[in-house]
Amino acid sequence: MAGLDVDSAAPRLRLGSELSKRARSLLGQLCAERGRPLIVLLPARDLRRSYGIARLWQVGQGVSERMGGTVVQLGGPIHHEGVRIARAGTAAPLAAALIALAAVCLSDDTGWCQVAAACDAPVAAVFGPSDPHRHGPVSPRAAVLWASARDCVGCAPQSGSRCLRCVPMQSFVDAAEQVAAAHWPRDRLRALGIPL
Repeated sequence: MAGLDVDSAAPRLRLGSELSKRARSLLGQLCAERGRPLIVLLPARDLRRSYGIARLWQVGQGVSERMGGTVVQLGGPIHHEGVRIARAGTAAPLAAALIALAAVCLSDDTGWCQVAAACDAPVAAVFGPSDPHRHGPVSPRAAVLWASARDCVGCAPQSGSRCLRCVPMQSFVDAAEQVAAAHWPRDRLRALGIPL
């Protein structure tokens, strides 16, 4: 079972040992080479809050080229590239346990970026109209990106709202690499089952 640790300032998700063991087994299947970092994509189902599944995969591939990792998508719309694992219903606890083993999670403006933060995983999230200071992940290992209204060329400049699709992919890759580097080697130790 999983539960929130309410004793700390930020919510922490506690994952049972059996669930963590299943996640480590799945990690071994997904990452052919032992110790290879896992890069998790957490796309939004709502296309209005989406960076775009193809763009999110491109960012994941960019991070993979720098870190040598394996990219896996958890939930969201089906995309023709790579591995996609369910994260809804009964699959949610295992998805959370897998997130806890990730080197970095790349997320849209979705609740799963908060799950990643609660699992103490590094997360880079791209936000659009919602306020990232209010709705972003609560974690010292989180990077949140957004475009200002003036950065969005042709994306309703009259409204003054932010557009998450105007966040440059290179900035997203850079932020993901930075939060992953700050977390290393803790992600490797957790993948091996060493409690931290």
